Amino acid sequence: PQHRVLELCAAPGSKTTQLLEAMAGGKAALSPAAGMLVANDAKPPRLRRLLGRVRRIPSSSLLVTCSDAVTFPELSSLEGVPIQYDRILCDVPCSSDGTLRKSRDLATRWTPCGGLSRHRLQLAILQRGLELL
Repeated sequence: PQHRVLELCAAPGSKTTQLLEAMAGGKAALSPAAGMLVANDAKPPRLRRLLGRVRRIPSSSLLVTCSDAVTFPELSSLEGVPIQYDRILCDVPCSSDGTLRKSRDLATRWTPCGGLSRHRLQLAILQRGLELL
């Protein structure tokens, strides 16, 4: 509950809501902020889905941002002190191989090369997350 958490690829928001509930420690989400959660995603349409979910859990400890995770900026407090995160979650864009069982159409188009196409992006997001930790 006392942690400062950055979620670099937050949309559509299921993990964000779980983090907010955990940070509330089973108490009402409107209780005074015990920590801080920065939920970020690079795509505004996906952020709208996230906002729809988190509206059900109003929290003064949530900040939603729209930035490329690879170049996510260092945030500072109102006093200008850089925010130090205790935890960073990087649920990076996936290779889609896990969704093959749900989508027969995808199975006909998916290739190992296509699955590996996001590897550099995944590593770059991980590296930025580590830099901010």
